[in-house]
Amino acid sequence: MPASNPFSNTYRKEATMIFENIQRIAQEKNLTIQSIEKGCGLSGGIISKWKESNNPKIDNLKKVADFLGVTIEQLIAK
Repeated sequence: MPASNPFSNTYRKEATMIFENIQRIAQEKNLTIQSIEKGCGLSGGIISKWKESNNPKIDNLKKVADFLGVTIEQLIAK
């Protein structure tokens, strides 16, 4: 049985945290995740995939941060 990767849970938690921050900011601005994806030119469903552990590329985070009028740091804050 292969040993589990102790870092995988850390990355999953960070990805979930990023998604939750985006979701919270979107709600504050009366936006949907889908409207953010469309406004940023991202594939539909990509932000929701970040919740599942697919960490976003930095350039995609920058697009989302710019669209929301926040910093990348605000998106990744714990």
